[in-house]
Amino acid sequence: EIQQPPPGPESYAPPYRPSLEEDSASLSGESLDGHLQ
Repeated sequence: EIQQPPPGPESYAPPYRPSLEEDSASLSGESLDGHLQ
């Protein structure tokens, strides 16, 4: 079963919510994997 994401600014993101980390990493020009976008 997929649990719903916690209430708050993350509620728009999918339950696995990689988006915040990926977005901040993308701004730095790097992905979570450490390679350039």
